[in-house]
This record gives sequence, structure tokens and C-alpha cells, in this order.
Amino acid sequence: MQLPVASTDVGDVRAMLAVEARDCVVEQDDAALATVLRTLVQNQDMRLQIGAANRHAAEARFSAAQMFESYRGMVVPVEQGQVRG
Repeated sequence: MQLPVASTDVGDVRAMLAVEARDCVVEQDDAALATVLRTLVQNQDMRLQIGAANRHAAEARFSAAQMFESYRGMVVPVEQGQVRG
């Protein structure tokens, strides 16, 4: 799925989304969130663009292959005794 996201700025939401989607992450304010939701509802092209960008970002950063590579980067140094404690 290629979904746009509108959210309040909590946790790592902003960092997890595509750069194109970051304007849809707003302060914790009902009116600000309503405004961004309204904008997305009224603009199909924007929804499609942001949704595609979010999908691409998620596949690039959070795929199984990327996760395994990240784990390998942590495990191999441990196996080789390269970790200082």
C-alpha cells in the first residue's frame, strides 16, 4: 500500500516518514491536525505523491534485508571481539 500519513509530532514519526511527508506531521494541536487532514482529503495528487514517497522510504529503510544488514553490523563485531565494554 502507498498511504499518506497525517500525524502529530510524537516519537519518531517525523523521522520514519519520507521527506515529502514531513509537512503532514504537526504539533500536538487538534486544529493543526485537522488542517493537514483536510488538505490531504482535498488533494488527491498530494495524497498519491506522499503515499508513494512513504512506501519508497519504508522499503528502503525498514525492509527485511535492511534489518538483517543492521543486525549483521552489530553481531559481526561481537563475534570478532571488536566490542569494547
